[in-house]
Amino acid sequence: HTLVLIDICGCDMEESKDETESSFNEGEARIAIAHAQKLVESGVKAIDIGIVTPYAAQVSIYCFMRLLEVEISTIDGFQGREKEAMIISMVRSNDKKEVWFLSGKRRMNVAVTRAKR
Repeated sequence: HTLVLIDICGCDMEESKDETESSFNEGEARIAIAHAQKLVESGVKAIDIGIVTPYAAQVSIYCFMRLLEVEISTIDGFQGREKEAMIISMVRSNDKKEVWFLSGKRRMNVAVTRAKR
């Protein structure tokens, strides 16, 4: 099993909020998409890749970017399922280094245990 963490804090990719106060981060989404493309280039089928995020607004960003065959969902929406390769889109990038959803053990467990390999 391989775990890759990409820290975008300090990379001028600040999070924003939509009209419902849900957070999103377009810069981080571009990095996650580039990583998904690298996975496909290395032989992982796009249909076997999932991207999860705790924020509905970030799901919308990925849907707008039209990732064909890559499954995109909130972390809660992906519970009970898995893919060959998973990308967790944390979204948050702020000076306080706050990521509120990590305080929930169940949600964090779902986020990090969905990859088959």
